[in-house]
Amino acid sequence: EHKLYVEVVTALCEERIFWREDGVPFIKKRGYEDEYC
Repeated sequence: EHKLYVEVVTALCEERIFWREDGVPFIKKRGYEDEYC
């Protein structure tokens, strides 16, 4: 749980969180522009 929080906050600060059309968020992997978490 704590690792997830750190990953989400880091992704938010690095602007790697994107939203699908249906409102579901996804995180782009750091260093891999075409891959998602």
